[in-house]
Amino acid sequence: MNSKAFIVRYGELALKGKNRPYFERQLEKNIAQKIGKFGQFGIRRLPCRILIEFSNIVDWESFKNSISNVFGYSSASPVILVPPTLGDLEKAAVEMARAISIKSFAVRVKRGDKGFPLTSPEIARVIGAGIAASTGAPVDLSTPAVVFNVEVLKDMILVSTEEIKGRGGLPTGVSGRLLSLISGGIDSPVASWMMMKRGAIVDFVHFHSSPFTDRRSIEKVLDLVEVLSDWQGGFRIALVPFGRLQEKIVMAVPSSMRIVIYRRFMMRIASRLAERFGADGLVTGEALGQVASQTLKNIMVVDEAATLPVFRPLIGCDKQEITDIAREIGTYEISILPHKDCCTFLEPRHPVLAAKKQDVSCIEETLPIEDMLEEALREVEVREGGD
Repeated sequence: MNSKAFIVRYGELALKGKNRPYFERQLEKNIAQKIGKFGQFGIRRLPCRILIEFSNIVDWESFKNSISNVFGYSSASPVILVPPTLGDLEKAAVEMARAISIKSFAVRVKRGDKGFPLTSPEIARVIGAGIAASTGAPVDLSTPAVVFNVEVLKDMILVSTEEIKGRGGLPTGVSGRLLSLISGGIDSPVASWMMMKRGAIVDFVHFHSSPFTDRRSIEKVLDLVEVLSDWQGGFRIALVPFGRLQEKIVMAVPSSMRIVIYRRFMMRIASRLAERFGADGLVTGEALGQVASQTLKNIMVVDEAATLPVFRPLIGCDKQEITDIAREIGTYEISILPHKDCCTFLEPRHPVLAAKKQDVSCIEETLPIEDMLEEALREVEVREGGD
């Protein structure tokens, strides 16, 4: 149903307390950025929802596609705005029913204005009788082909027959900024997306082994962050050459400990880049026990090298759950393209499963850590893109 007006209903936002206006403003801002192309509009706050009114008719398919990647709402509908009288409501509902082909229908009423002279069931019976008499379609309360949703407010009545589910979560921008360590695999893009869903703006850092491997891993990651950028309105990514640093680690570190040392250097570099970007934490795609570097002991040792909190939203997920989300958000097909990333370059055959802090400390005492970090940071390339 094309319309001049649309309702966007809150999800988790409705549970917020005194700071709810802050979340509402951010949601309104994020939606406005997506729908401005459709014409002039105004936004009005109603209880647990916002009403968007355009000066022109807007195509519903285009509208819902535009807001499909916005976090922070539970559902949205095109609506007809009706004066708050039973006669106006019945007239509008009958006109809507005539405009669409219906085999059966039901009327669901929510009466926000308890001062309205009829109860919700009484309103539903009157409107249902009018639609049935006008169209000949039967009422079916169990499996109706069309549902007429009626919301009675003090100064207006909203009528809709269509609804899409939102992504839920919190509006992007309400939870600060994070830096995500993103590879070309399946997991880290999903982890990034999950933190976006919790309201964080996510920047990215990618460690690559160029010139020792080709640049396909970089191109692949840029494709991934381009997809993810549609969920938050743009991206910023730091590309870190890691190959020469890996060479130095290979020359000085026993093979079984190299993955842990690699990861500790990544955490150090990411922490410094996060501070440069104004981020308050790091994100990784680790899931407990999925690979050798993701055992509990190894995660604890790796975390010690970070100077900021490390968020792991996938920590309790299995691979199928992660893959399902990757398919849903559009990153899976890119992630499965073949490439050689820095974790497979010079990868040891038998990595340690339970690294000990004292062993790691002894190894790192032999390395010029600060010089290695500064060399890698000097060669960082930062790119920005998206909306």
